[in-house]
Amino acid sequence: MDQLRLRGVENAVALARSLGVNCDHPIVLADSSHLVVHLAPTRVVAHVATTMALVRPDLLPGLARELEVAAFLKHQGAPVALPSSEIDPGPHVFDGCAITFWEHAAHDPSGAVSLNEALPLLQKLHRVLESYPGQLPYLTPVLEKIPRWLRYLQVNRGLLAMDMMMLREAHWRLAETLSMPQARCQALHGNAHIRHLLRTPAGLLWNGFEDVCRGPLAWDVVSLGWGAGAESPASGVETALKAYDAPRNGWSWEALAPYIAARELQGVVWLQVLALRFPEHRQRANQLLEAWRQKA
Repeated sequence: MDQLRLRGVENAVALARSLGVNCDHPIVLADSSHLVVHLAPTRVVAHVATTMALVRPDLLPGLARELEVAAFLKHQGAPVALPSSEIDPGPHVFDGCAITFWEHAAHDPSGAVSLNEALPLLQKLHRVLESYPGQLPYLTPVLEKIPRWLRYLQVNRGLLAMDMMMLREAHWRLAETLSMPQARCQALHGNAHIRHLLRTPAGLLWNGFEDVCRGPLAWDVVSLGWGAGAESPASGVETALKAYDAPRNGWSWEALAPYIAARELQGVVWLQVLALRFPEHRQRANQLLEAWRQKA
């Protein structure tokens, strides 16, 4: 474990104990934007901001929104991973670490979810989120997160100057287009990637609502289709559009092009950020950047 992960595990265990939950055997389930630790033998899972804390110091408002939306969805009976009922879910700050607590959902990490399984669940999620009463910022994954990641890469010299200039210009053009909503907006998952569906004995559950925001449905639909089409992202988007009856929604490839470009740009920049912490991602990060550069 690197020092960021080690410190995250130690702080999650220490905070849980201070709140009355004892953990004898912490199990790291994942570590990317944040660290996920099962505080075994309890049914509590800690989410500790790790990589996301490097690029965004003001984490608490976003973590609070994530918990609020998950609680709302639970109340509406939507299939979602739940904030912990055994311990105050937070968000907490402990020794400089931002931490939230969730219920452990036993799931099969190797249980791949198909796009055809995921699309009806996204439609149901959108129907429930349509009535979400809380205030949410507009399209933050594109308008706020990408420029924040680019600043982090610039400070840490993670990109060549020419690449930084090209990525900034691409984002500026997309932000200029997407900051003016062309369609009805509502609450969105924000990062409706197929990996944010857990295959559990009770069925598929949505999780990963840290990017929850307000925006056009097209952002979530494109995000799900793009992420599910590993070999051909465009074919995944096309399948998603058919399921959402694109003509009825007034969607065309031309209208959706900025969302597709923004999702692609998001992936390219995020993997560069991730590669600064995890060198094993460097080759893939550079391959994506090169493919994007050639297309641009």
